[in-house]
Amino acid sequence: MTTHYNQPAWGRRFVLGACLGLFGLQLGYLLVANTILWTRSIDRWVTGSTKGLSLKVQSGWTLWPGRVHVQGVELHFEDHNVQLSVALDSAVVSLALWQLPTKTFHLTSVRAQGVRFLLRHRVNDTEGIERRLALYPEIPGYPDPPLFEGPARPPLTDAEYNLWTIQLDDVDAAVKELWVLEYRFTGQGRAKGGFRLQPGRDARTDLCSLTLDGALHAGTQTVASNLSGRIKAQLDRHDPRRVTGAQIFKKISFDIDLRAELPDLDFTSLYTSTGGPEFRRGAGVVLLRAALSHGAWKSTTALHYGTESIAVSQAKTSAVGALSLDAKIVKPGIDSVVQLSIASQTLAMLFEGAANDIEAPQARDIRVVLAASADLAQPIRMTALHLRLKLDIPQLRWLNGPLDKQGLLGSGSALAKATLHWSEGKLAQGYVAIDAKDARFQLAARAVQVSGKLDARLRYDPHTGRGDAWRFAIELPEVAVVVGHARRTLPGGAHLQSERLAWRGLPPRTLGTRFDLNTDSIKALVPFVISSDLLRDLALAIFHVGKTHAIIEVDKTAAALELRLPHAQSGTVHVTGILKKNDNEKDACGWFFIKSASLNLGLVMQAGSTKVVPFVSNSWARARPTTSLACGPPAQEASAQSVPLLLTRAER
Repeated sequence: MTTHYNQPAWGRRFVLGACLGLFGLQLGYLLVANTILWTRSIDRWVTGSTKGLSLKVQSGWTLWPGRVHVQGVELHFEDHNVQLSVALDSAVVSLALWQLPTKTFHLTSVRAQGVRFLLRHRVNDTEGIERRLALYPEIPGYPDPPLFEGPARPPLTDAEYNLWTIQLDDVDAAVKELWVLEYRFTGQGRAKGGFRLQPGRDARTDLCSLTLDGALHAGTQTVASNLSGRIKAQLDRHDPRRVTGAQIFKKISFDIDLRAELPDLDFTSLYTSTGGPEFRRGAGVVLLRAALSHGAWKSTTALHYGTESIAVSQAKTSAVGALSLDAKIVKPGIDSVVQLSIASQTLAMLFEGAANDIEAPQARDIRVVLAASADLAQPIRMTALHLRLKLDIPQLRWLNGPLDKQGLLGSGSALAKATLHWSEGKLAQGYVAIDAKDARFQLAARAVQVSGKLDARLRYDPHTGRGDAWRFAIELPEVAVVVGHARRTLPGGAHLQSERLAWRGLPPRTLGTRFDLNTDSIKALVPFVISSDLLRDLALAIFHVGKTHAIIEVDKTAAALELRLPHAQSGTVHVTGILKKNDNEKDACGWFFIKSASLNLGLVMQAGSTKVVPFVSNSWARARPTTSLACGPPAQEASAQSVPLLLTRAER
């Protein structure tokens, strides 16, 4: 006999009730959740939860608890320092509903399309950066320009704290625009990763990645085309109250591998001041490989940029040619050092308005190597500089344009070489050599033509601002003065050597030197002193010049230039004197004592005129001031033994 047991009625009712309950919960969820989305209640909740935070959702719907489909999402946020906006065309997100009561907005999955990210920082003042600010993204609801508004608010106390925690995991978003400050990326991008933010208390990101394939712009200018590559980055967990300012860099790690093509360098005009250098042309390729681990640079970091034609302009003068730039980390770690190298085989020097028949100079074998500290948490500090170049000037008259001195230079050519070496803690040392051939120039309304060399070995202490030349020599085997159609040559040329040359500051604020001048005769230079043919012939008849040796002292301060002649002898003629020019006075002043076997002569220069005092005694020179010479109205000097002769500047 078989016995059959039927399922108890209460069991069937329980199952049926559970199903109805779940159905009711699902139905209630659908009604409540979709009503919240349709009425945009979530916009008001988020916008009112945190000061400076606003959310707009154009539309949204959900069928399964925690899984939401949204379209037209805009999130705006600002604090004391920055303003940002994130917009999505559409997204599907998974929301951890059970964490909402704890004021945690946690999306466990995000799949987004058409992401736009805009970021700009506040500024104290617009002066000097108007062009950059005009290119910043406009963020609805925030005034332009983005100025700081009062002091930063103090952090909330634990008793006051009632902000939402935002956490996004498993983010996969298709990016169409990234706009940070004046730079705007458009094209295709994909961002993956996640983050957690408890405002003012806790912040971190997962290892995030961003792949890019598009272009970078600054306003209407294309900064980089065919920009492609990837960026991986991570921000370590930290308390924003304890990590401030540049300390945040020690919490950052990233790995960047990018390639881009630069159509030109016109965008650099955003950062140049009026009258400063301009960078044009410069089409080329940029390769960037950068790796940072918790604020410490890795040795794999390197940058390369090369162009076949770059133009660097200052006023009407430009340097044009091929150039390469390389940067690499030569000392990795926290206390890292970056080395920047700039090289060019040839840069042509061009001047706007130069005659077509004048061959332009060329800078050759250019090499600049600069090393600097690369610790992101510390101010940049230059640690070394090495420079080398040659300048070939086939026609010196080309320089009249850049110098704005038409007619100053005539025929002739020159080749200059320069080097500079400096390392932190050491003196900067340099070498300058100039080799001139048949160089013709105007000096005191006379034409002078020279051939020879300048050789200078220089040292400079950046800490004290003091520099000196331990060698400074000018060797001119050929020196000629052209007067009309006559050409007077200095026999044996001229040789000038500095016993000491010292200065302070760059550019020099003060300078002092003592020169030794040697030449076989200075007869050809007499026209510079006496323009009248009659007086010049008379002077040469009285004063017998010949082999010459002179000591010349020069002192330049911020207020005056002083030239002293403690000793000069040419043949039987001896000369001593002083000449001074104050910056606040129009004319120079000074005196010179000329002694010979037949006649002693005194010259007094003041207020634009020169007084010639013949037949003076040796005591005349000793009575003249040698220091603190003041240029002013001419002194009334009476002497029974002298016959004054006053020459105006025009007569001289």
